[in-house]
Amino acid sequence: MCWYDNDSCAYHANDGIFYNYFVVADTNALNICPVGWHVPSKIETLATTLVGVLVAGGKMKETGFANWLSPNTGATNLSNMTLLGTGNRNQSEFFINEGNLTAIWSSSNALSHPLKVWNESVWYTNTTLSVNSQPKRLGLSVRCIKD
Repeated sequence: MCWYDNDSCAYHANDGIFYNYFVVADTNALNICPVGWHVPSKIETLATTLVGVLVAGGKMKETGFANWLSPNTGATNLSNMTLLGTGNRNQSEFFINEGNLTAIWSSSNALSHPLKVWNESVWYTNTTLSVNSQPKRLGLSVRCIKD
């Protein structure tokens, strides 16, 4: 786990923590979700509850430009998730995309590649919720859902 730029003072309150998938997958010793909650699988995708991937991202993003770059297209936050443009940590351990995107782990391995896991991403330039497979070493955000 880590904070953006490894700076817990500047990023803890607003952006939260990035986790690699190995922490997400450890539901025993490191369970990152509180009791009665879990990291959603790919089938439990956030888009399903928000009426489709083409508009779900906009319904999840915080409005305005305090935590997103302009144009923050279609941000309505109708879901009350208030996703912020937290960015991520890439495989080279660089922090990137602050203000550009939020990427959230799922608990589902990508069957086509043993070192990748499904995640969902929201970008500042559109309303789409993208579903991608990414390497397990990345540092991404986590959203837990109720059991």
